[in-house]
Amino acid sequence: MFHFSLFFRYFTDEINKFYKILVGSLYLLAVLSSISTIDLSCSYATFTASNEYQVKAVFLYNFTKGFIKWPATSFTTKETPFQICLIGEDNFREVLENTVKDQKAAGGRSVIVNKIDKLVTHSGCHILFISTAEESQLSKILEQAQHYSLLTVSDIEDFTDQGGMIEFFTLENKIKFAINSCILEQAGLKADANLLRIARLTRC
Repeated sequence: MFHFSLFFRYFTDEINKFYKILVGSLYLLAVLSSISTIDLSCSYATFTASNEYQVKAVFLYNFTKGFIKWPATSFTTKETPFQICLIGEDNFREVLENTVKDQKAAGGRSVIVNKIDKLVTHSGCHILFISTAEESQLSKILEQAQHYSLLTVSDIEDFTDQGGMIEFFTLENKIKFAINSCILEQAGLKADANLLRIARLTRC
């Protein structure tokens, strides 16, 4: 079992080393208890939002490392940065920016974080994380997202059942994720087989 005390220590004291360990293995998700079962409780009696954001930020970054593949047309040039967009509450932005700072996505692309208010004016996004604060606007956001090769991610309950692609959820003090592979493929995206193997798959 991958204990949270070790996980948290890497984030606070050796984050660069931690990234090398994560990115260096083709079986990253399986090594970290299949990455969908990172233990969030072991040595800490108090669970904080900051800890949860750190875990999810690593997930989002590693999606850019090849666990999700985008069509070549999603990038204007070889130097086009990989863009993770956030819509909704801004609590997640600083953690995510620190996570991707000086890191590279697949193909050696740089990774940037962009807080947006409206998706329609930001077709350059590759990942869109939708805050729970946007739940009332979810159907509208997902409808707009259909126009782009855009990976939609959220921790809104039943997100993948409502047309989202990847949903974070907590079960027995562990962060897990569900994938709607049908919606993902309709957008021209492809999930790595190892990612699908460990995810909860939403029926098409």
